[in-house]
Amino acid sequence: MGRAYHCRVVRIVGCFLEHDRRFLILRRHPRQAFGDTWGLPAGTVERDERDDEAMLRELKEETGFSASGSSLEHLGTFPLGDDGQTSFVTYRVRLRHAPPVTLHDVEHVDYRWVTPEECDAMADTIPTFRQLLRLVRYVT
Repeated sequence: MGRAYHCRVVRIVGCFLEHDRRFLILRRHPRQAFGDTWGLPAGTVERDERDDEAMLRELKEETGFSASGSSLEHLGTFPLGDDGQTSFVTYRVRLRHAPPVTLHDVEHVDYRWVTPEECDAMADTIPTFRQLLRLVRYVT
């Protein structure tokens, strides 16, 4: 009789931290997964953590920005990648002004504010980023 294997879907949260039609992207440290590529502030949801709690934690850890739960706008949850095991929970926070950004230098080495079109034209983003831009309708 064969064994039943249960693959747990990994939940990742990510956020478009947005102001003036631009959003924040972070350049991953070369030694990190997907190293030397650009992506959103994002991270894995920990055991017994709600998606929104994980997003607030990741924003603080990766950018130094403290968002409120009421500022998180859920844009959708999308399967990303080819394995069917990654679920990307996507949020947006709209801001009046760009906040100061404090990078966690073990994970990220640079940041920039980009328009959706600028981001879509970049060759060095995380592999599924262009797909996500279309899923949330930032670009068509």
